[in-house]
Amino acid sequence: MHLVAQTAGGPPPRWQVVVDERGGLPGRGAWLHPRAECVERAIARKAFGRALRTPESVDTTPLQEWWAMHDLETPPGVASQEKNRKRV
Repeated sequence: MHLVAQTAGGPPPRWQVVVDERGGLPGRGAWLHPRAECVERAIARKAFGRALRTPESVDTTPLQEWWAMHDLETPPGVASQEKNRKRV
């Protein structure tokens, strides 16, 4: 899933993380696995500000709304592969 940081306007500008479904939005982008645990972990770690190189924290509400609207789940078979993966 491709994500982009965009300003939400207004002085001072607020940064938001939006999903770039077509890959054509301007701005710095980042890739994230389209799995619930990856999105939740990135939000909890506040990783979007670093990955998208924004000068301040970013609002993840548009990303969370997009995720809820599309109701994405882990693809079948991925969870079992994760369980079988050797941890080092």
